Amino acid sequence: MTHTQGPWHRNIPPASKYPVIFAGRNTHVAILAVRGTSMPPEEIEANCNLIAAAPELLYALKEVAIKVGRCPALEIRGMIDPIIRKAEGK
Repeated sequence: MTHTQGPWHRNIPPASKYPVIFAGRNTHVAILAVRGTSMPPEEIEANCNLIAAAPELLYALKEVAIKVGRCPALEIRGMIDPIIRKAEGK
């Protein structure tokens, strides 16, 4: 299973009005469920930014895992590997 290739982008702020995350011009990846929520606007914006950054975060985490795998900091690798598996649905 693979996710939609990044980079992903968010629509223009505010996310409470334009809650779409997309890849490319017309590929909608996600729509935040913001209607009827009691979340403050700052939290909605932060969630939108985090989701839009997901592909780059996963890529960076994989790169860190490779580099950490070459050094004795295996406890860090033990934290990273489950997150990568979760992100990849494994």
